[in-house]
Amino acid sequence: MSFIPLISAGFSDFIKNIFIGDIDESSIQSTVTGKATYNPEAISLGEIHLGESLNKKIKIIDGNDLPNILAQGTFTDNQENSCTYDSTIKISSNSKLEFSDSDKDLEDPEILVQLSSEPQIPVYTWVIDFLEPVDFTEAKGKELIIFGNSYIVDESTDSNVLFLINSESDIIELEEGNEISINSNQVSGTLVTLESSFGFTDVTKIEIAVAAEDNNDYILENNHYTDPIFGTISIDFIDLKNKPSLENGKDVWSGIRKGLSITKEGNRELGLEFEIPGADLKVIPFIYQEELADDDNYKIHIVEGENLDDDEYFILNSGNYQHYMVMTKVMLSESSGSDVHFKDVIIGNSYNDMVDNNNDINETPGTTTAFTLDNQDYTVESVDSDTVKIYSSDYCKTGEGCYIDVYPIIELIDGKHKFAFIDDVTIKDVKSGTTLNLPTGTLTITETTSSQKIGSVYYDISLSSSGESTYDVMIGVSSDLKSSSKEENPGILFLEDEESDGDENAILLPVTDDGTYSSCKTPSFSGEYDTGFFESTDSTGYLTSFGSYILEDASDSNQILTSITYAEEQIYAEIYISEGVGDRECKESWTCTSWSDCIDDKKTRTCSDVNNCGTTKNKPATMQRCGNCTSNWFCTNWSSCINNEQKRACTDINTCGFSENKPIEIRNCTSEDIQISDNVSIVYIKDKEVSVERNTNGVNIISVQGRNIKTYLEIIEESDKVYIITSEGNKEIKILPCEAIFKAKK
Repeated sequence: MSFIPLISAGFSDFIKNIFIGDIDESSIQSTVTGKATYNPEAISLGEIHLGESLNKKIKIIDGNDLPNILAQGTFTDNQENSCTYDSTIKISSNSKLEFSDSDKDLEDPEILVQLSSEPQIPVYTWVIDFLEPVDFTEAKGKELIIFGNSYIVDESTDSNVLFLINSESDIIELEEGNEISINSNQVSGTLVTLESSFGFTDVTKIEIAVAAEDNNDYILENNHYTDPIFGTISIDFIDLKNKPSLENGKDVWSGIRKGLSITKEGNRELGLEFEIPGADLKVIPFIYQEELADDDNYKIHIVEGENLDDDEYFILNSGNYQHYMVMTKVMLSESSGSDVHFKDVIIGNSYNDMVDNNNDINETPGTTTAFTLDNQDYTVESVDSDTVKIYSSDYCKTGEGCYIDVYPIIELIDGKHKFAFIDDVTIKDVKSGTTLNLPTGTLTITETTSSQKIGSVYYDISLSSSGESTYDVMIGVSSDLKSSSKEENPGILFLEDEESDGDENAILLPVTDDGTYSSCKTPSFSGEYDTGFFESTDSTGYLTSFGSYILEDASDSNQILTSITYAEEQIYAEIYISEGVGDRECKESWTCTSWSDCIDDKKTRTCSDVNNCGTTKNKPATMQRCGNCTSNWFCTNWSSCINNEQKRACTDINTCGFSENKPIEIRNCTSEDIQISDNVSIVYIKDKEVSVERNTNGVNIISVQGRNIKTYLEIIEESDKVYIITSEGNKEIKILPCEAIFKAKK
């Protein structure tokens, strides 16, 4: 007596689900594709940055990428006509990495993959490409293996609708231009498109677009979106690198991220808190009564070569080193013994010996002396007895070869990011040919110099003649960093490091003062960014494409404060397309709102899956007729008799929303297909009752705990081995549970 194992994807899935955890999966071998008979593959979509689409790197996935579910197949109709087909997945450009609340789906904004919810612009599209036209009306009862699942073409199939039934008797309905239906439930966001002249009688291509449900159209980090139709792929948001760690809108500066914050030091006084390499977190003077100054109104100078008095601030930029200095002593004698002392406000170092008891400089205007700091030479020039200028060795205003630092920068994280104080400035008596060093590039002054973009920032520039080829140069920063609309208030210009695409973007943090309070204005950006609002803390978050996070904190209605956190490297997501879902199978759990008022004789409600499975198989009805509604039921043809049972799908055309008088959708059946000629005695494997039967017409049935699965494949047993008959000869098959039956009988 032969013992006939059932070789099909549906059976393999069924058997594995029963024995999972009880058998050694490594010993299962099968040449037939099925959801649970392979080791899952996955393909990376590459590094996805903020604002980038999932198909940035990969647009088509084929059998080379996911060999188990996209393997090339062969379909044979009832006339024994065989046709090869290829399966692919097209990734669309409409799903992106974003910072948002997914249109109020989330309480607070998060960094997520925003999925398209429109099938016309889907997340992805399943594609079956037949090399020759296929007539499915002539293939009823035949097996079609697609996307990792095995289906039988149902008897109800006609030229307009293709009905497929799987091993669990689920009925899948495909119709041109419509959503897919599973057991009469439409799968929202799907769309079937055919390449055919006469419907399902001459199909050369089937495309099934998949978009997400509107209220489940996002993926958070460490979560996934499972295909709602076939269930054999998932989009896995594995990791988010260099991310902010948000708590109620605030980045807690965890790990590699650093910060720069505008702080409240008084009603009309703002400080700047930050850290640079080699220094602790420090608050330095920034704004007093809408001016760049400290609380004693001592000025912060942002143009090289300006006059410096006691207690005023200036920035020395010596290549790889920058120093935010305050003058601590300016005392120039009539002839000798002059002192010019200053201190680095950030690191605390005092420089009292650079110009101390010096005989080269005195109160006579224009007398000078020099000092060296961090390998950079500087000149100290006398203006009067208590005023000097300090400038670098290449500073001058007299034309070609002269350079002036405007808005000198302070570097952060070893030069990865930098910032500068900005305000409207006027530089007097600049000769044509002189070059201005700006934070984002250089500008050489000519008689035609005007407003322009330099690097990533647009500058408002105008000239006023002050002599022959000599000008007073007025400079300001654009309020939106992109146009000639000048920012009238001081602020911080934050410059990000280079992104993966080569862009270097800027962020402007301007401030204002209403006479009672100094406060921050809305930030501006030269590059791409997303915005989100945190209602609980009345704050707004901004995330740039590099990953800098800007928080606009309005919890104090009198003083809005802004801050920036940043990482050394650009933020990006690791996202994969994976085969199968394994132990990540998700059970839908639907909650629905109350029914709306009746409009046009209909009422609606919204239903959400709290588990965010991404599937709609068990979704409740969301539309119902009002008043007296008479059901008008339409039913598909009965399916083939499988497991002594037939199924059909019945839909109320009037969508009354109740199931009274609904026709039956399942009935018992008998078929000559299940007449038994050979019967294996019942055995037990891991306490599961298993039997295998063969029918007179060669159809094979296996029963596990009373549940039957049927296949039309021809299988033989010879010399203690099991084979499937193919056109290329007998292929040996090994399936552990079935071999166990055979060995138990022997």
